[in-house]
Amino acid sequence: MPLYEAIVNSIDAIEDTGNQNGRIDISVIRDKQVLKEKEERVIDEIKGFEISDDGIGFNKGNFISFDTSDSMLKENRGGKGVGRFIWLVAFDKVQVKSVYKENGKVNSIRFDFVPRGNGIENKKITPSEAKDLKTIVNLCDFKEKYRATCPKKLQTIAVHIIEYFLEYFIQSICPQIWLHDEQEHIHLINPYPLSRPNFALYLV
Repeated sequence: MPLYEAIVNSIDAIEDTGNQNGRIDISVIRDKQVLKEKEERVIDEIKGFEISDDGIGFNKGNFISFDTSDSMLKENRGGKGVGRFIWLVAFDKVQVKSVYKENGKVNSIRFDFVPRGNGIENKKITPSEAKDLKTIVNLCDFKEKYRATCPKKLQTIAVHIIEYFLEYFIQSICPQIWLHDEQEHIHLINPYPLSRPNFALYLV
């Protein structure tokens, strides 16, 4: 659910730009195992996820909404304003970096979302020379009780994402979504739609 929530946020952010060629990249961060001689490698445990998009970013309005419990900003999309708190159920910390445009200027914001105080730490806003909008959300330090039950195989994770977001995938305006780890890259939806949606997993 924390990963799904981050993906929903990315889809909404891309929709807010009006860009019909948006892209979301989901990277699975694995905890590399050190093997002893003659030991066979198994699939490495997952310790976090990185979700990036080219959506509208954390401008002033979106940051205020993020920092407001029960925000109504996404009420018309079915959002209840509490989804981000699910991140901290399963992860110890969330790191956010975002490049956004506001009042004709391009800025960069970064902050940590943590389960203490007012939830926001290390916030910093600086001017940016970046030409493209981009937001990166890092779900860090997967808690053991949830890590232990999380699927490890990239293709299994891909199937779960497709099942959860099936309603989005059948819409022609759905952004391109890629799922990665260090070994595989899976395209969750055909980048060249046919007469009907194609949900095959594209391996490159």
